Amino acid sequence: MPLLVGYGESSDAHHMSSPHPGGRGARAAIETALARAEVAADAVDYVNLHGTATSMNDAIEATLMRAMFPSTIHASSTKALTGHTLGAAGIVESVVTLIAMEDGIAPGTAPDEDVEPAPECGPQIRFDDDARPIGIALSNAFAFGGSNCVLAFARDAEALRAARAARSS
Repeated sequence: MPLLVGYGESSDAHHMSSPHPGGRGARAAIETALARAEVAADAVDYVNLHGTATSMNDAIEATLMRAMFPSTIHASSTKALTGHTLGAAGIVESVVTLIAMEDGIAPGTAPDEDVEPAPECGPQIRFDDDARPIGIALSNAFAFGGSNCVLAFARDAEALRAARAARSS
């Protein structure tokens, strides 16, 4: 059974519906979640992106994935499959993350055939499902007014110990 092992919250209050152009608040939430979980970014196997399909939000989130995580991570947004559920989006995305961990399948981003991926997307952003063990996962939720929340999950205590051991070596 997956465990909640860390969380990060920030509020950059940059704009009512646009994130800080440098991703300051989102980065702070990710870094805090990782610090509280006591794991390094390179120990994360999967990130469920907020992925609102708005150009500014998605570009900033993709830029942060490229800057903060290795190319081996699997990051995706599943909102194209669920729709944006507004105030429930954070919990829906967390449930998707937990199911991915339990099933060992990192979901791909469902692409819109009429839209090319943003140029900011690096190899971290995946469009195909990937069967892989997911020991450590993050779920991003970025909301109106610059509120940012990131939850860190471990598949189990053994996965958390392994990720922490890798960080300290």
